[in-house]
Amino acid sequence: MKTRANLSDRIDKKLFSQLEDEISYWKNILRRVVAVIKSLSSRGLPFRGQNEVIGSVHNGNFLMAIELVAQFDPFLAQHISRYGNPGSGHTSYLSSTIYEDIMQLMANKIIHTIVDQIKKCKYFSLIIDSTPDITHIDQLSFIVRYVYEGIPVERFIQFIPSCGHKANDMKKAVLESLDISINDFRGQAYDTANNMSGRYNGLQAKIKELNNLAVYIPCAAHSLNLVGTHAVQCSNEAAQLFLHVQHLYTFFSGSTHRWKILMFNLKSESKTLKRLSGTRWSSRDDACVSLNDSWDEILKTLSLLENDNSKPAETRNEASGLRKKFEKLETTFMAIFWGFILNRLNAVSKKLQSVEIDITVVLELYDSLINLILSQRDNFDEFEKMAILRAQIKEYKTTISRKKKRTIPYDESRQDDVQLTGRNHFRINTYLTIIDKLNNELQKRREAYKYFCEPFSFINTLKNMKQNEISEKAKKLCKIYKTDIDYEEFEHELLHFRSLLISKYNEEKFTALKLLEIIYKNDLKSVFPNIEIILRIYISTPATNCTAERSFSSLKRIKTYLRSKLGQEKLNSLAILSIESEMTQEIQFEDIIQNFAEKKARRKQMK
Repeated sequence: MKTRANLSDRIDKKLFSQLEDEISYWKNILRRVVAVIKSLSSRGLPFRGQNEVIGSVHNGNFLMAIELVAQFDPFLAQHISRYGNPGSGHTSYLSSTIYEDIMQLMANKIIHTIVDQIKKCKYFSLIIDSTPDITHIDQLSFIVRYVYEGIPVERFIQFIPSCGHKANDMKKAVLESLDISINDFRGQAYDTANNMSGRYNGLQAKIKELNNLAVYIPCAAHSLNLVGTHAVQCSNEAAQLFLHVQHLYTFFSGSTHRWKILMFNLKSESKTLKRLSGTRWSSRDDACVSLNDSWDEILKTLSLLENDNSKPAETRNEASGLRKKFEKLETTFMAIFWGFILNRLNAVSKKLQSVEIDITVVLELYDSLINLILSQRDNFDEFEKMAILRAQIKEYKTTISRKKKRTIPYDESRQDDVQLTGRNHFRINTYLTIIDKLNNELQKRREAYKYFCEPFSFINTLKNMKQNEISEKAKKLCKIYKTDIDYEEFEHELLHFRSLLISKYNEEKFTALKLLEIIYKNDLKSVFPNIEIILRIYISTPATNCTAERSFSSLKRIKTYLRSKLGQEKLNSLAILSIESEMTQEIQFEDIIQNFAEKKARRKQMK
């Protein structure tokens, strides 16, 4: 019997061998299918077309990619020839049902990976913002920030639809989406809208009711944009400048012929005119740069159009009006001044958008802007010299125009009236007003970051502190995070860590990220566990909600006019595969295939 059991031609062994061959065949097909899905989804491309017919030019990107791979893969080409276009009821693993199921599994795998990382790291923060999609459904972008292996990361989780704009609705939507402990929640960053940041009824207040350690940080980049917005709105001359800039762009871009004339007159290295954006303040810097670089060429083009009798009267009059506006000394001054201010605001704004930035750096950048703005208060003459040199005129509008006389009551006289010259009127009521507004707005908004940074700030200068100072600062910080760190151990660790910094490093000041890097690079987590916890809490607190705003770009690429019927589940699957494309590329093929086999029992059996 034993001899007969070892025979190679037994029926059960042949059946088992045939089954293994069948399993191997379909797994090889699914490996190729998964590879195509990863490539398309990580780029946010649509999958389906008008039909699912192999060989049709309207069968969509998925089947197109399968056909392309098959041209260089005999195995896949043979599979298509055997199982292509079989119709419903026949298994080919090339249908839309299959790849949509696989996409969902891949998205779930990424979410589970992110949640596992958060649970491992423990402390996390939320970044939330909302935007309407193409079908006018309000989509709440849900981002989680945490420190993983010493590096801050911000991960997209999902879009949450139709939760309304009330804070209670948003709180419910956020908490229902979390599969992690609310007790480990340490920070929240939103824009400055009242339904998000309101002190009593905003989303941040509702979440703080559940966890008082979830500190709210207003988006530093959005706050900086509001600084510029309020400074522009406080002055008619500043507001008019940007209206003129937008009018100039509209005038030239509204006609291909006018645009061609402008391009002909511009220098080859000059930047073209830029339009203003309601949401991107960097567009104002771009517009000022292109305007200032090509000022003379733009005015020359306007003059040519104004004096060209072959052009319609409407075009000539509009060109004349624009030329006169930009030849004013006030407009020239504002273009030069705002070009300087926006250049600095934009440079800081770009730095603030980095995931690695911590709130101490935010505070330092805000302080540097405040010092810069104050230093320009007495710099009016320099801007005026540049404006006069460009405009070739020295008189302000208020000097040229007729002054209005104030109606005087019978019991007053005119001897107390102060008559300002055009120059002083512009300097006091425009230039200094803008400077003061910029300074006041920056001062007001920096307070939120100063309040949060103050308990942590001593760690950055730990190397230069005395023992009694360290003890006092450590005690204050432990009162805030008494559930996370032990005071005595924390104080001892700080003294030890200070000695390490003195003996090994020459820097006088360290960022929180640099200190955490020292701990991880030298494998010192077990030596300084409380310091490592505090640094992770601090770094995991977000400074901006820029990652949430970046996800809106993916939303608009994925849910377009032609894909407006896209369901929420599929939208979230495509969104996370696209936004977290690096993680998508790291997913193991076999793992996804195995998960798919467990979820769906198809006609072709797999193990």
